[in-house]
Amino acid sequence: DISQIAQLLLKELFIQLEKDRGVIVHATEGAVVRLAELGYDPAFGARPLRHVIRKKIRDLVAEEILKNNLVRGDSTIIDVQGNNFVLVKTV
Repeated sequence: DISQIAQLLLKELFIQLEKDRGVIVHATEGAVVRLAELGYDPAFGARPLRHVIRKKIRDLVAEEILKNNLVRGDSTIIDVQGNNFVLVKTV
């Protein structure tokens, strides 16, 4: 199932972010489902999923880190609103 693959790839990314940047990141089920939809291609299966996660999630988180909107010790949730992925900072 593409959603399970998306969850595994996100888990890898989130572990790396916590280790390298001290930022805790989680994703909503809606975000995972949307990533699975975007990352599936009938001809290539789940291969495009890594690219989609890099472009949509890693780049989003990196941008927020560069803007100092996400700093060591912060916790955030990735959600989807319309066609966009958003970060919702938690306390």
